[in-house]
Amino acid sequence: MASLVDFDELVKKEQLKKMKERDRSGAVDDTAMLVALEKARQRRNQKQKELDELEAKSPPKKRFDHMGNEIDGKFTKDKVVFRWACVVLFWLTISCSLQWAMLFIPQWRGDKFQHAGLFQVCGTVELQFNPTFNDTGGAGNLTIKNTKPYSCQSVEEYFDKFQVLIAPDPNNPRPSDRWHTSSKDALKGILVSRWLEAIGTFLDMVFGLGSVLLIMRPHPDERIERRNVVWTVIGLVLVPWFPTIDILISFDYWERIGVGYFETLSYAGNGGFSNYTKIGPILSLFTSWFDFGLELWFLQWGLRRLFTTHPSVEAERAAKAAKEEIPLETVASTSSA
Repeated sequence: MASLVDFDELVKKEQLKKMKERDRSGAVDDTAMLVALEKARQRRNQKQKELDELEAKSPPKKRFDHMGNEIDGKFTKDKVVFRWACVVLFWLTISCSLQWAMLFIPQWRGDKFQHAGLFQVCGTVELQFNPTFNDTGGAGNLTIKNTKPYSCQSVEEYFDKFQVLIAPDPNNPRPSDRWHTSSKDALKGILVSRWLEAIGTFLDMVFGLGSVLLIMRPHPDERIERRNVVWTVIGLVLVPWFPTIDILISFDYWERIGVGYFETLSYAGNGGFSNYTKIGPILSLFTSWFDFGLELWFLQWGLRRLFTTHPSVEAERAAKAAKEEIPLETVASTSSA
């Protein structure tokens, strides 16, 4: 980029010009000085605008990787980068497969009688609701009515049945009617969790693959490459927060509809171990944050390796420059002749 005329030099020139225009009282015309400064700023901004437009229209400069190979938009010829990219892609395949599996299997919340996921509720019991006047937090309101063969049903179907089970008597209000009130928003929370997990997993795949392609197939235009890196980093930072937010906002939705209820009672009553949280949210959270760290490391490592000149290439360039340099004796003899 061509160098701009120094703004301070322009100001000095304008000041010298105005010093010659002093009036009889010896004072400088402040208005004329401000006008001159404004004109100098406008000229400087116009010059900067012209240079920016010229740079935008100019063809991109040739770029070379650390081995001296020209970056032409094709896959890198660096075998080390290629091997590490394959390792990262292999892990991302495992990670995203686990996340999609966790999204669909009913292993998110539960107890020894029933367990649920974002799409299904499975179990071997039918629940019974016992309304009571001395409700102090829900303990004892739900009991086992009878057992049945293991079966699954959709979350929506289970929710509708549970709402019928705990429906309050309008002619006989009781403290346990809070079950019906607190469980109304449970299904909405589960649906939000479903979308958060699905979007988070999809974006993990997109930006994970994008970070690998940025290194394996760098763009020949540095401006486009820089923009792609910025958007990829933003995406990588956002992805792990989807499962994190999901767990934080939906942790109590399941208990409101009786999923994990009995294990929670056991834990509160005798200090036993609670199996309320299943493997689903744990794996989803772990793989998302691990992917974030791995992809961010690979991105910065790959960019540094691609654009840091290898010592052997530097030595080769130095030797080539030394051969092409004109000896001083030749210059001296030519000038004397």
